[in-house]
Amino acid sequence: MAPASAAATAAAAIGIRRIGFGCARITPSPPHLQALAAALKHGIRLFDTAPNYGHIGASERAVGQALAKHFQETGAECRDEVTVCTKFGYFQPAEGHARGPERVSVGSKDEGGLQFSLHPEVMEHELKGSLERLQLEAVDLLYVHNPEHFLADILLRHETGERSFADDKGLAAAMQEERHKLKDRLVRAFEALEGAVARGKIRKGYGVSSNGFGLSSKEGLHLSLSMVLDAAAEGAKRAGKNAPSLRAIQLPLNLLEPGGLVVAAQARAKGIEVYANRPLTAVSQGGLYRLVNKAAAGGEPPEGYMEACRTALELFNPSFLFEGKAEEALAEEEKETREGCRIIQELIRDMNRQLTSFTSTESYTQELERRIIPLIASTFESLDESAADALQVFFVKYGEMVRYHAAVRAVEACKTAGHVLEEGKERGREGGGLLHEYALRWLLEKIPRQLSGVLVGMPQEAYVHDVVRIAEGCGREGGSEKGRK
Repeated sequence: MAPASAAATAAAAIGIRRIGFGCARITPSPPHLQALAAALKHGIRLFDTAPNYGHIGASERAVGQALAKHFQETGAECRDEVTVCTKFGYFQPAEGHARGPERVSVGSKDEGGLQFSLHPEVMEHELKGSLERLQLEAVDLLYVHNPEHFLADILLRHETGERSFADDKGLAAAMQEERHKLKDRLVRAFEALEGAVARGKIRKGYGVSSNGFGLSSKEGLHLSLSMVLDAAAEGAKRAGKNAPSLRAIQLPLNLLEPGGLVVAAQARAKGIEVYANRPLTAVSQGGLYRLVNKAAAGGEPPEGYMEACRTALELFNPSFLFEGKAEEALAEEEKETREGCRIIQELIRDMNRQLTSFTSTESYTQELERRIIPLIASTFESLDESAADALQVFFVKYGEMVRYHAAVRAVEACKTAGHVLEEGKERGREGGGLLHEYALRWLLEKIPRQLSGVLVGMPQEAYVHDVVRIAEGCGREGGSEKGRK
């Protein structure tokens, strides 16, 4: 291989090593296992999971299966080349899982719902379960997962009226008191984590993965890096260690959430690794944005929506169904059907008015599950085949339009934030003009000094190939620029 070619290959490999596989949506299904295998084949060696990703550790089981197969094929000595990270905090008190002292509920208050706790007993129990599912003797990094959830619980109970305060001062005082408790909980958790490191159950150290790192100190769910560092030092002292085993932090960082850049620089200055998560999913101005614009890349909205909308409206037109029949001549059942048709027509018109308001397909899916489907089910006990088919086609076409408009809104939001997006293919680069490529390149090229790596969700093998292509390109271009200096 020529020297220049060898250098380019090495630079591309460096680009890939900065990519981590985010396993939040991974299960032991064939497509997901294929994606994990493709990632390993391409040289991705960092995998980030958690017990609450999927139902009771489904993501961890998938990672464990993929790694077991990889080590069987390549040799157990390859274990040292792979970094496996998992977390603790969220858990389900079912099927032998820890019930957990000092716990709060997450979402549903039902006894069997998701729970949250940082208690050392919960950590030990969850770590044991994680190792079994991952088929490993030790994980490389164990993250404390969103410790600010205790603060979120106070805000949620205040909003729902479960716990009320006389005024804003009362709420602020309760939040401040909880912050003091949170530091004590972190100290005890970090002390226990030091013990797990000493026993060899954690190979490299522990970390903190928090959505609160990138928030302003004025926001209720802000998590202070300095508080985490102080708690880590105290935890190490209690464990009889001179220095803490805090090795890494994770935080959301993307085009619309750049607030974590300052924290990232501070952490790196302390010798702590920093990993960006949610690089393609932004929470901004009350909306969830997917930083992907493939649905709008052609410039024109998808075809077929208006026709599907008209067909559905016509099928549920009460005047058409009961044409020529006077009001007083309608039977009671016919009156109920007519009223049901009116409700469905109004639903379709209302959805049409909301079409451009969605920032992601996830928000539409939530609307579909929480309001639209229950409304239809409560309006009609059953639908004939033609009506059911018409609604099905309408929902599919509507979803396509939501993806299109959400992509357009994501691009507009990024431009408003000051990002100059490529139009078409830049410098002959494959994928030029695509928002997800710009977003990943921004992290890999524009701010590499603040980051140790970027965690990307890749639930399909095609996504793996695309991300690898982008990372290799960033590595080569980075290497070329160094060579010119």
